[in-house]
Amino acid sequence: MSCIIIFSTLAWKTFHQLGYWKNGIALFENAVGVTENNYLAHNNLGTAYGSVDLDRAIYHYKEALKIKPDDVMTLYNLGTALLKKKNYDEAVLHFTKALNINPKKINARMNLANVLFSQGNYNEAVFHYNEIIKIYPENADAHYNLAHVMSTQGKYDKAVSHYKKTLIINPQYSKAHYNLGNILINEGKIKEAFTHFAEAIKIKSDYVQAYNKIGLILLQQGKFKKAGVFFSKALQFDPGFSKARTNLDIVQNTTLSK
Repeated sequence: MSCIIIFSTLAWKTFHQLGYWKNGIALFENAVGVTENNYLAHNNLGTAYGSVDLDRAIYHYKEALKIKPDDVMTLYNLGTALLKKKNYDEAVLHFTKALNINPKKINARMNLANVLFSQGNYNEAVFHYNEIIKIYPENADAHYNLAHVMSTQGKYDKAVSHYKKTLIINPQYSKAHYNLGNILINEGKIKEAFTHFAEAIKIKSDYVQAYNKIGLILLQQGKFKKAGVFFSKALQFDPGFSKARTNLDIVQNTTLSK
């Protein structure tokens, strides 16, 4: 899955109030053992196992659905667990079932759209991101993910529009600043791109890719010393960042040859 797509996580009833995974497992194991047809206990036990044993989590979500096949929360949780197991087709099936019952289940729609995007089903993904935006126009993640799809399709004007909308909703969205900067730099809007890369660094001080991009801008402007500072900063946070290492070598070799 693309690391820049934003996924939603597990949901549960009552369990999050307990605070401890191991206590949750013991509690809901007991509930499953002493009650019959307790779909909620199976769902919560699945969530308790979610961070330690996905197979057991999936088992208990499926047990919950045997008892209550139309429980939207369990369908969503099962889809999310299957997503983590990279069982994408089955995850799509359960997210779709959840949405057929409750079309406003935003986190299920977000994850469904993200899986569809990862499978190359761009038009379907766009449909679901737009459905989220219709319901929640101020959902920054939906605008961000939609912008990424548009960029992937080469629809850069629309991508820019949605990245900018993301930043209106959440000015601290560092990845939106960075991705917008990349489009702008390719359009020759160097000053504007520089501003967005700088904002990304201001928000996330170890954003090595943004340091590297600013370094490249400065390098192209012949500002070798300043470029070197940014490449070095990227390497300070990530010594294995090969692009920054190569660019710093270019700066050093150019400086030495003068």
